[in-house]
Amino acid sequence: MKDHEIAALVNELRDVAVTYGQTQQLRERIAHIIVPVLKELSADGERLDWIQRQADEFNSGMIEDAGNAGHFFVMGMTGYHHGETFRAALDKAREV
Repeated sequence: MKDHEIAALVNELRDVAVTYGQTQQLRERIAHIIVPVLKELSADGERLDWIQRQADEFNSGMIEDAGNAGHFFVMGMTGYHHGETFRAALDKAREV
């Protein structure tokens, strides 16, 4: 996460604590904020693990001149895959 994303998350948690600190809803409200962030960080960790397992076979970049111009591509031991974001391209490659 980038510094500004962390700051925004902390501010959001502070606001929830101020609003719901004396209620039975605090835990649920915090979970509603934190769980999606933790799931995305976990997914990013799995993507990095997949990249490491590709050994010397991994390559990535952006497609500049083809029907999918502007898409990201990854090439690993499972072949060539592309997506609108780098994460999407990695996820497609990991599905194989």
